[in-house]
Amino acid sequence: MVGVGDEIAWNGRRFRTIGPPGMHSYPIAVDFDGDGLVDILSTSHYSNAQQMPWAGIFFWRNIGTNVRPRFAPPLRLSADGVEHIDCSKHRNWSQGRHRPRYDYISDYYIRCDTFDWFRTGRPDLITNACNSGIRVYRNTGHLDETGMPRLELALKLNFPYKLPPSMNRGIRVVDWDGSGRPSILIGAAYQEPDGTDYGQIWLMRNIGGTPTRPKFDTVPLRANSTTAAKFDRRDWRTINFFPGGKADTMDWFDIDGDGRCELLLPFSNAQPEAAIEVWRNVCTPEEPIMTPAGLLPWSRQHSGFGCRFVKNAAFDGCLIGTANSGYGIHYYKRCKNAPPASESFRDKGPLLGEACKVRVEGYVRPIPFEIDGRMNLLCGDEPGYITLIRNIGKGRKDAFADPVKLTDRKGNALRFNRQAILHDDNLERDCGQLKPFLCDWDGDGKLDIILGNTTNRIFWLEQFDPDTCSVKEVHELRVPNLKDPFGWRKGPAVVDWDGDGKPELLTVNSGQEFCLFKQGGGKKGLTNLRVWKILKYTDGEAIRTNDIPPQIYNNPICSIWITDWTGTGSFDLLAGTNYQTSLLENIGTNVKPAFQRPRPLKTPDGVIEIGHHDTHAAVRDWNHDGRDDVMIGGESGTIYLFHSDWLQGMKHQVHVIGPRRSGDKK
Repeated sequence: MVGVGDEIAWNGRRFRTIGPPGMHSYPIAVDFDGDGLVDILSTSHYSNAQQMPWAGIFFWRNIGTNVRPRFAPPLRLSADGVEHIDCSKHRNWSQGRHRPRYDYISDYYIRCDTFDWFRTGRPDLITNACNSGIRVYRNTGHLDETGMPRLELALKLNFPYKLPPSMNRGIRVVDWDGSGRPSILIGAAYQEPDGTDYGQIWLMRNIGGTPTRPKFDTVPLRANSTTAAKFDRRDWRTINFFPGGKADTMDWFDIDGDGRCELLLPFSNAQPEAAIEVWRNVCTPEEPIMTPAGLLPWSRQHSGFGCRFVKNAAFDGCLIGTANSGYGIHYYKRCKNAPPASESFRDKGPLLGEACKVRVEGYVRPIPFEIDGRMNLLCGDEPGYITLIRNIGKGRKDAFADPVKLTDRKGNALRFNRQAILHDDNLERDCGQLKPFLCDWDGDGKLDIILGNTTNRIFWLEQFDPDTCSVKEVHELRVPNLKDPFGWRKGPAVVDWDGDGKPELLTVNSGQEFCLFKQGGGKKGLTNLRVWKILKYTDGEAIRTNDIPPQIYNNPICSIWITDWTGTGSFDLLAGTNYQTSLLENIGTNVKPAFQRPRPLKTPDGVIEIGHHDTHAAVRDWNHDGRDDVMIGGESGTIYLFHSDWLQGMKHQVHVIGPRRSGDKK
């Protein structure tokens, strides 16, 4: 690893779990390049590498067989005539339009499907995004230099009537009535600021015309389980048949083999965990009315997900990919045509491919630490688990084992999701967004974990044992006489700030100020803290989360790391928020700290921007050269390394050494 923002790779085994480079996996299994082998397509949203637009469509070529599929590294789809919103200009989405050209297909919250739209025997690509409507890209039958089909923009379609102002708009292109013509299902989920939850799915039923000038009869899918018998097509607030966040992801497939397709809706708010809802049409193709037919218990997941049922030369069952992509893309094979039964589909494990990156289930805060001279990773994820990724490399090469979940001493996996902590049945009940920090909190010479999360609670996990990946006991940290002393969704850090031999907790208080908390006296003092010091700028103003750039969110997520970054002997701070990581330099002392205003970390490529919702920085001398490097985890679940040289603006020269020729000097 060079350390120029490259992602940490698994190394070791050739094939590992594949997943989109960013977030939101919606897998499609199709022979896209016409070689007879079933490939994988998926859109990818949000964080990726620096200078990579935020949204794209990726293609995994099958380099194995249909019996034993294996996939090459993902390639990003391009097209002739593409017009897109450059999502790297994400803070001004209405700008950045470009003239048609051959370029990457990209748009904010893009979704896609395939269908032989032009009846050539080749799969064409249909995309959907709230900024640009529906677009059809023709598969020309020619391959480009990378071996992907060359696509061209052939058709633009408008959304049906007026959908809710939602970014989440799913698409499924189907042969609705057996005519062979492409009809379109469009779903949109939306929540009003007052919490009112809307969800609607529209059917654009193809009733004739030509592939370039199709005619559609557009109607909303109705649910006979609701009381909204009357609706106005011109007013989206009267169309609310699929609320609860289930309308933006759908599939249409005959899952029970009776010759009639069912509507499949991954429902992230299902209880006890997210699962696929089944709906059946009890009316006609012209006037569809859907009725619920239960959940598929084998599909339960810890977070939101996308699904695609498929039956082709490689797969007979269902592909599932989670929102944060760390789960990979799992293949659930059909065992029998009894889909509601738990045993009707069996998880055959994740799809495997080459050149895969170390990844957990999103919103990762990586904590690098050494065991026997090798750097290992302790990570928190969005569903609420802490995982240990052991370094099993040999010599100078790093290689990593699969993540192992943290347990108690009895081997029970520990999960810190919102519902388990607050019991408030919030829409984010299944979110944990864990922010661990390794330290010795009680001074017994053993590792402990201080844990922040998506709530305003902080926990001490006593005696972390890396050999068994377990902890002895879990305690909640409190401040007497303060009901809510800590800020929401903040990442704490621990250090002996005043040099008295006892560690202090640095986190954000309920007033969004950077605050040091001291341990109290006696054994109870390990969990009963007191407010000690609010950190301030040189002008005496308290440091607050809203000061950390970019200032586009009120009360942003904030993770703190303490380090003597400038080598002055006093503690500086790294603060990771939405998008960026900033340095707050301490030009005072530890006794009398005084911080300069935050400066975003930069490289020769510009300001580091990794995550949209979460950015977590950790400092460690990764390559043992005596200088601190920075690792940053983002919402996509991958971990990026920035070497100290690169952060100081040094441009490296890369020399490629070819094979030695006869006569060359040694």
